[in-house]
Amino acid sequence: MSALLLRSTAPDLMICRLDAPDRAAVVSAMAKRLAEVDPQIDAEHIERVALAREEIESTGIGERVALPHARTDGVQSTRLCICTLADPVEWQAYDERPVEAVFMILGSRRAPAQQLRVLADVSGLVRQPSFVDQLVAASDAAAMHAVLRSASTRQG
Repeated sequence: MSALLLRSTAPDLMICRLDAPDRAAVVSAMAKRLAEVDPQIDAEHIERVALAREEIESTGIGERVALPHARTDGVQSTRLCICTLADPVEWQAYDERPVEAVFMILGSRRAPAQQLRVLADVSGLVRQPSFVDQLVAASDAAAMHAVLRSASTRQG
């Protein structure tokens, strides 16, 4: 597990139990959160890029997880926003299961390897037994971040 994963996120980039009707609403809320935390981020641009990627191929990787992602010139380093959902959302995942945990990875065009490293780390985390269950059960953003920190330590 790389330290980059934990450096790319924070409790204020966690959204706990978002009430959203569909994946577009989830992506929109996550793009807005990224822009709230870093005003240099253009939420509408990130939303457009991430949703365009979803139209090409769903980022629902199965096991109740989606990994939408985008790259921009608006950030210096990779950002990771994590969202759990109040109710599962259809995401066209390969296993046809709705999504309950979403990891939006926003990368810098100048440092694409960072985004790929965070993507690899997240992929490893979601394969850990009970990680997604613990994340979805978290009661707030601080608890979500604690689950991430704990799982990252176990994996690394």
